[in-house]
Amino acid sequence: MLAVISWLKRYRNGYQLSLVCAGKLKGSNKMFGLSDLNSKQIHQHYKNRIELKQDDIEYADYIWQLYCSDSPLRLETVYKFNPMSPFKYLSTALELHLQRFPSIKNGLNTIENTILKTSLEHKPTSKNQLVNKLINNEDSYGFGDIQYLNSIDKMNQLFSSFNPITLSKKGKQVLENQLNFYSQIRNDISYLGGSKKYSFLYQNESKKLLQITS
Repeated sequence: MLAVISWLKRYRNGYQLSLVCAGKLKGSNKMFGLSDLNSKQIHQHYKNRIELKQDDIEYADYIWQLYCSDSPLRLETVYKFNPMSPFKYLSTALELHLQRFPSIKNGLNTIENTILKTSLEHKPTSKNQLVNKLINNEDSYGFGDIQYLNSIDKMNQLFSSFNPITLSKKGKQVLENQLNFYSQIRNDISYLGGSKKYSFLYQNESKKLLQITS
């Protein structure tokens, strides 16, 4: 959404933009996408659309430029400076984005740790069953099967079997923060936004990033 608004700001400057957002519905704690709504609900959301002011458009563009920059550090606090923003789920999205960087505790990010935890707790019988469990239980990032399978392949050393799914001794040690896997999973071609994924570490307690300098 930020990318689209940024594009419209550059190439359709002066056009009136409106925000139609689903999210949480009355009587439910579940997050809904527009594709989850029926025609009546979509029509109601459209009637309740929010017309974006120029300041809103500038703000969205600014956040997008920070996301595309080579450092995510300013994203830690910048979204807190605009509590009246119409983008009410932006702060949560950015917090989740920061958790995609490797944890200082074991070198894996939130998604990768969730994969190990789900493997240990639910004992799937195959990769497909593991991926289905992740898709059904973890909807914060909206990942699909290819993204999960890619993450699992990168952590191949942390599994002793995929039929059934079984963590190796190293996998259990990493999950319990007894062993740090950062040096073995690190590479220089993984990016999150415009930032190198392994140039920053996520500090779980402070919820802040630490930049690694060489």
